[in-house]
Amino acid sequence: MKLNLFTDYALRSLMYLSWHRNRTVTAEEIARFYGISRDHIVKVIQELSRHGYVQARRGRGGGSVLAREPRQITVCEVITTFEGPPALLDCLRTNNVCAIESSCQLKRVLGEAQGRMFAYLDTVTVEDIAGDIEPVTIPLSPVAMNNGRATTAS
Repeated sequence: MKLNLFTDYALRSLMYLSWHRNRTVTAEEIARFYGISRDHIVKVIQELSRHGYVQARRGRGGGSVLAREPRQITVCEVITTFEGPPALLDCLRTNNVCAIESSCQLKRVLGEAQGRMFAYLDTVTVEDIAGDIEPVTIPLSPVAMNNGRATTAS
């Protein structure tokens, strides 16, 4: 399973907000910290707010704060909120999508693996993944900032 970028940014934003629980944080600040697009973070914060993870404050001095304690937000909950019901295979989400579905051991094995993974992620909280101390950021290389793809200057 690979998380989409929106879910990744949601988890990262929640981590950042966890590190700064004592104050309001702007989308610009989060974007600058991670070296990612402010526009993406604004959309992520809007969705986090819509789902009750974040309280967004508009206007002068505006920004965001966590709406819940980080120990009350599980990684599984966030992934499910942003990715929908998990499914490593289509047949784990919907029946009658495969000719051998009724006797398929792959479905059984991957279904069990998926269940174990999400049961574990349901025990891991934002507080756990954030840790106690905000990490020091390092400047990213152009290759790292392009998801590992080398780019050439035009």
